[in-house]
Amino acid sequence: MSSRPSLHHTITQHIIEAMKNAKNTAMPWLHNHGMPCNAHSQHVYQGINILNLWVTANKKNYVSNQWATYKQWQKLGAQVNRGEVGASVMYYQPRIHEVEDAAGKRIHAIMKHSIVFNAQQVDGYKEIVAVKPSPVESVNHADAFVQHTQAKIEHGNAYACYKMKSDVILMPDKSLFIGSKTSTPTQSYYAVLLHELTHWTGHSQRCNRQMNGMLADERYAMEELVAELGAAFLCAELGITPEPRQDHANYLASWISALEDNDRAIFAAARMASEAVGFLHALQPDMEVAA
Repeated sequence: MSSRPSLHHTITQHIIEAMKNAKNTAMPWLHNHGMPCNAHSQHVYQGINILNLWVTANKKNYVSNQWATYKQWQKLGAQVNRGEVGASVMYYQPRIHEVEDAAGKRIHAIMKHSIVFNAQQVDGYKEIVAVKPSPVESVNHADAFVQHTQAKIEHGNAYACYKMKSDVILMPDKSLFIGSKTSTPTQSYYAVLLHELTHWTGHSQRCNRQMNGMLADERYAMEELVAELGAAFLCAELGITPEPRQDHANYLASWISALEDNDRAIFAAARMASEAVGFLHALQPDMEVAA
């Protein structure tokens, strides 16, 4: 594809212009599988317990909405893993303590709390998850492009990332992608996947991006610029989006302020992103890629 360098330059310029209108970026997928529910009773948690369990799930990257106490998990034939820390839930237990209030009414309940554990903290429990139709439409040639790289990709995670130590890309399930104000769920899914695939090229056995001379925070910010520009280039080349999305600009703007020389950083990142994309193309068999 002889026009690729000029295409990358055009995309970079479009994104730089769009960064003037950049707003806070948000992850384009759901962070949980619905209302927190007790796995033993199947009752949905109420009140402050909903917020507390949601916060805990997001912090710990749990994708299951099933919770239960230690004894309840045992009744279900499951065992809480050693060392796991649970979350507190509050509830009213009836007819435990009686007091007389100012109006002369008798209150037959007392507030108590218990510790519950998420389904991902136990062994021996097989969660039955209703299969929902995914809003993400498969783009066959993009899927083939990714598969030909032979990158190890695992779906079912609470967030998207590339783990260099284990050399694996973790992705949320397709069914969780909801898109954004400027992207469809399909565009968001592939943009995130291609972002992580660009990170994958930075491994020492591939493009070996070391970015010497930078502080740790600067290296991290630069790598994020490289990955997002790589995603923008690949989205254009694979026909995922007809033009660079505002989402790319929003994400890049959130990182470029961490770099001291902003003007040069974006072009340095674009150069490394082009190298990463070129590496991925070199892994492809003889095939036509949509432009």
